[in-house]
Amino acid sequence: MLRLELPWLQATLDRVPSALPAALLLSGQKGLGKGALALALAQSRLCEGKATPGAGCGTCPSCHLFVSGNHPDFRLLRPEAQTDEAQGEDEPTATAKKPSLYIRIEAVRAVSELAGMTSHRGGARVVVIAPAESLYPSAANALLKILEEPPPLMHFLLVSHEPHRLPKTILSRCLRVAVVAPTLGSARDWLQERAGERSELALAMGAYAPLSAADLAQNDEYWISRRAFMDEFWREDGDPMTMAQYAEPLEPAALASMLQMCCHDILTARHGIQVRYHRDYAAKIRKRSLLWAPQAVAKWHDEILRFARSAYHPLNRRLALEALFAALPVA
Repeated sequence: MLRLELPWLQATLDRVPSALPAALLLSGQKGLGKGALALALAQSRLCEGKATPGAGCGTCPSCHLFVSGNHPDFRLLRPEAQTDEAQGEDEPTATAKKPSLYIRIEAVRAVSELAGMTSHRGGARVVVIAPAESLYPSAANALLKILEEPPPLMHFLLVSHEPHRLPKTILSRCLRVAVVAPTLGSARDWLQERAGERSELALAMGAYAPLSAADLAQNDEYWISRRAFMDEFWREDGDPMTMAQYAEPLEPAALASMLQMCCHDILTARHGIQVRYHRDYAAKIRKRSLLWAPQAVAKWHDEILRFARSAYHPLNRRLALEALFAALPVA
């Protein structure tokens, strides 16, 4: 199953110990399938039939419970916002509490209770935490207490896009396995079947992570907003106020990533290297690379990082965007 759907994960799976440790950290850039690998490992560990590493038998009672989402010895911890999205919840009303972007301490306390119980099915217990860096500080501390003295036959599978954000105390208790990215050729082949004519550009805009690219390829609103914004951004007389207007519909993290890619493309084009990301604007990028000094591009890149850190909490997002584009390098 895993080999057929996400074939590049096999290289990582081969490096995971057949006997799962108490805590395993799967790290790597977003969009490689780390979560899918963690779930596959969880199912195979809980399987009561003839499981192989990363693949449950699919027919035993434990596998049926896992697939239906009702396995009593399995827990999946993720932010409330991701849970609501996965369950297809409607948009919250004006009076509704906004779903948290963090994993709260209550969720870890529930896992702590599981740790103090015997296994319902007499085997292992598995907890997947994704992404682990979304643990609220108090939740991370509560998890650490469990990892310091992990119960027998209990495994924690942590998925992380940004492992540097995890407390060192938690990192020190995990066996870390970096998820191997696919080769460019295999990523293209896999995506071509799912994204068609958009596959090449979607792969670039997804930072060459196949799952991110597949999601982008199906997002028509993204491509419409990107085109409107990029047309203004690369104009010789582009206006910061208009850029901010066209940038507003883009999700903050996606916009920040897009702008970081712009900086990368400008700097590499200045050295005669092929444009890696915004390939459909290659000619404009090469022209801009001759006008913006590398030091000025690097300085503006710092502004992008500052915007990304505060993008979800500005008092006025439009003002934050206008300030960001007002700080563009001067030709």
